[in-house]
Amino acid sequence: KPTTTPPFTELAAQIQGEVHTDPLRRYQLSTDASIFRKMPAAVVYPRSTEDVQATVRFAVHYGLSVHPRGAGSGLCGSAVGDGVVVDFSKYMNRLLHLDLAQGYCECEPGYRLGELEAALKGSGRWFPPDPSSGEYATFGGMCATNASGAHSVKYGNVADYLLDAQVVFADGSMEMLSALQAADPDELPRPLAQ
Repeated sequence: KPTTTPPFTELAAQIQGEVHTDPLRRYQLSTDASIFRKMPAAVVYPRSTEDVQATVRFAVHYGLSVHPRGAGSGLCGSAVGDGVVVDFSKYMNRLLHLDLAQGYCECEPGYRLGELEAALKGSGRWFPPDPSSGEYATFGGMCATNASGAHSVKYGNVADYLLDAQVVFADGSMEMLSALQAADPDELPRPLAQ
């Protein structure tokens, strides 16, 4: 943990999204649907993958933990921490592509399951995992926790329906999961090869 307050103005100058350190914003995101509360050092609302990469690099440089956050509907406290909370629900929340014929969609991590259900209405298609917070649960959060729901015995978890994902690693590098799966184990990027 850093002994001095990191210069969050430096991070704000590096990204297009928002960086907040005021007590009210930090308090609002200090808890999720769990029983836990941790006051974060800062809250970041990224607008792009590049913003996320810059935020991770900044946090690592200053010894801060990073806590990705979607709807904050998790029951285990995974969206809270005393480092930097990265909230995807404000800007990185779009449906990028919906292909009903092929049966897949591409979205940003802050896109909500309820929004997909509305887009699919009347098509005969649905996303089978049904977590209890489904209407407002985000895809980033559901992927991170491998959400399931009451019908998981029949339909499985989110991992059973995930075709690919763009992942930012702890060193700020980014890769597609499909590229990692296809790579020779000896040629994996540094965060995975250690």
